[in-house]
Amino acid sequence: MKSAAAASALAFAPRADGVHENAADELPPAFAGLKPLGARVRPIQTNEFRERLMHAQKLMSDLAPKYDALFFAPGTSLYYFTGFAGE
Repeated sequence: MKSAAAASALAFAPRADGVHENAADELPPAFAGLKPLGARVRPIQTNEFRERLMHAQKLMSDLAPKYDALFFAPGTSLYYFTGFAGE
């Protein structure tokens, strides 16, 4: 109980590692230099999608132990691998 109480107290204590309260408004230097992708973004073509699926299937069968299935939660992975939007 004492360690749980101490952990809870520490979770709400102010941080002393130099993080500013408005740190969410400031981007780290690595992110500040990013530029929009714009026209460089393109959808993958059907043949590339099939190649990616075959690659995923090969990885699944080559692993030891082998995987019989994958679980995808609703979101982009579910849609990407199944085409199901999860409505």
